[in-house]
Amino acid sequence: TVSSAPPTPVSLALEGVDAPQAVTGGTNPFVALQLTAGVPAGGAAVTLTSSNPAVAPVPATVTVPGTHAWTDFPIALGTVTAPTPVTLTATLNGVSTSGTFTVLPAGLKSLQLTPAAVSGGTPATAWVDLQGPAPAGGVVLSLSSDNPAAGVPATFTVPAGSWSASIPVTTAAVTAAANATITVTA
Repeated sequence: TVSSAPPTPVSLALEGVDAPQAVTGGTNPFVALQLTAGVPAGGAAVTLTSSNPAVAPVPATVTVPGTHAWTDFPIALGTVTAPTPVTLTATLNGVSTSGTFTVLPAGLKSLQLTPAAVSGGTPATAWVDLQGPAPAGGVVLSLSSDNPAAGVPATFTVPAGSWSASIPVTTAAVTAAANATITVTA
């Protein structure tokens, strides 16, 4: 059956992100917009709004190419210090649909010690990677070592805008090989 009804939006969601949709701030995900049918040959401008344009700004409109019923567009998310819900709304031919997702603060992604084994008294470096850029004020990490022969600062701040940082690790001379576990939490 062919419908003569004008196309309207039916879904708006982040691409490649499972429900419940959440994404790290400071990243650039794509948003997928699905319509009920293809738009006229000349294309159609769909109006977009964001419930929080400071965190998830969207263009005023996005153009769906002629005869297509789907398009996607990137958004540049701001950084946040706490989980922040955002609702995007698309409107075409008087009908709107919305999609909601949560923007997350940059969390700890990985920790790597370089070198992994050192002679006592030789410095090492702990490299930390975040899931996204640190927000204004940075990300404060808490560190600990289970062995006093490997020393780390109690706290370390990853600077605003940075995705990673290097943290100095001091070591003390030991009489026999010893293991140390460095723990980092954000």
